[in-house]
Amino acid sequence: MMAGLADTTKRPSGQSALVTKPDYEIKVEAEPKRMRVVFNGQIIADSTKTVLLHETRLSDTHYFPRADVDMQFLNPTDHHTLLSL
Repeated sequence: MMAGLADTTKRPSGQSALVTKPDYEIKVEAEPKRMRVVFNGQIIADSTKTVLLHETRLSDTHYFPRADVDMQFLNPTDHHTLLSL
C-alpha cells in the first residue's frame, strides 16, 4: 500500500475518468486506525487522521496530513496529486 501527501498546488490536466468512464468509482473514507510509516527504524509519519482513497483499478492509497509527516525525510519531486475533500 502506498502513502501519499495531498497537494492542492497543481490542478490535474485532462478530463476526469469519472466523466469519461461510467464504471469508474472513487470512494474516500476516514481511516479509523492509527497509521504509521517507519523506514530504517525512523518514524516518517504517524497519524490518526489519514484518509483512505479507493479508486477503480488502482491500489488503495492512504493520504497523511502534512502536519503528521516528518518532512525532513522526504525530497521534493515534480509529481503531484490532488485530493479535494
